[in-house]
Amino acid sequence: MILGIHHVSFCVSDMERSIPFYRDGFGFEVLSDRTISGPVPEKVIRLQGAHLRLVHMRAHGLGLELIQYL
Repeated sequence: MILGIHHVSFCVSDMERSIPFYRDGFGFEVLSDRTISGPVPEKVIRLQGAHLRLVHMRAHGLGLELIQYL
């Protein structure tokens, strides 16, 4: 049984524009901002050479994950 939604994810083309859009426009707070690459994201995403930036945000009881492929 589904009891709720932990977070939603969006792929974005420009993280520097996307963060202020969700932060200033909708009140989301940045919880973490990191760049990852290597075997773990390659396996999860199933994309050889995966290199991405992940930003986790939260507001109004909802988590938001922004993903930019680098």
